[in-house]
Amino acid sequence: MRTTETEKRTEGEGAFTLLEFMIVIAIIAAIGGAAVYTYDRLDENMAKGRSTFDMAAIDRGVRLFKAVNGDYPQDLDLLTLSDTHVGDVSTVGPSVATTGGFFSQLPRELKGLDGDRTTSDGYLHFFKASSAIVNALAEAGMERVRGIPSANDLGNARPPNLAYNDPPTGVGTVVPITTDLVFSIIESKNLGAPDSGLLQAITGLDPDVTHLVVALGFGNNSSMVSHSGGVNSAGFSNAPSDSDVDSSDYGRFLLLFHLGSDADLSDTIEDSEIFPSALFIGTVDATGNWLEEQFKAAFDSKS
Repeated sequence: MRTTETEKRTEGEGAFTLLEFMIVIAIIAAIGGAAVYTYDRLDENMAKGRSTFDMAAIDRGVRLFKAVNGDYPQDLDLLTLSDTHVGDVSTVGPSVATTGGFFSQLPRELKGLDGDRTTSDGYLHFFKASSAIVNALAEAGMERVRGIPSANDLGNARPPNLAYNDPPTGVGTVVPITTDLVFSIIESKNLGAPDSGLLQAITGLDPDVTHLVVALGFGNNSSMVSHSGGVNSAGFSNAPSDSDVDSSDYGRFLLLFHLGSDADLSDTIEDSEIFPSALFIGTVDATGNWLEEQFKAAFDSKS
């Protein structure tokens, strides 16, 4: 019996041609790629939302702690080596605080591209404590911090979030706040930056004035988490960390304390311009984002 051309085509309709097979594979790949992209965006949105919530909770927690206890929390994380009591960090090249110190463990946004404070490409700078600064912190109830005593100890500190814990979990220790202790500060006019625009964005401070704002890490050893009297008025059972930061970097949130401003506009901060008591003015995450910025990022990512 003779088979017509129409019948031949009908018999072959159930089979894929090579071109059709390639088109199907391309469609599956496109769908898979879109799903991965959507999942990544969802994961990113969740990280931003959690960071926003944590920042707001920490901000409220610090203020509640102060209201209940009369003082700000003790034992916050010092982001420099605790033995950097030597050298003039206002004139010496890359500060001794960055040389192999814990500063190197910070995310790039905070320390800059190369960890060199003279390049001013990060959020942080350094300032050495004077007696007036020590007194202002003590008046606010802050007489000690958690420090890393030696750069050689950092090899045993993994992950960085646990570095300030007591051994054997970490390599941290109690460090009294004394004259010449080197603090990490938010860059401002004449202190690592041409103006104080960053501080204006975070706290509303005048961008044309030099401000001294110390940044300290909120870690597990803070009295907001582990209070010596057994009273945790801030309600934290564990110090939160920024889930958007790689585990090889320090991911704790930073508390900002305003210590003084250049009242006479001489472009320097003298002891007479240090406040009688340190003032808590806000929180930033481990990459330098502040509450309003992070809230906006979280909101925009949902739209």
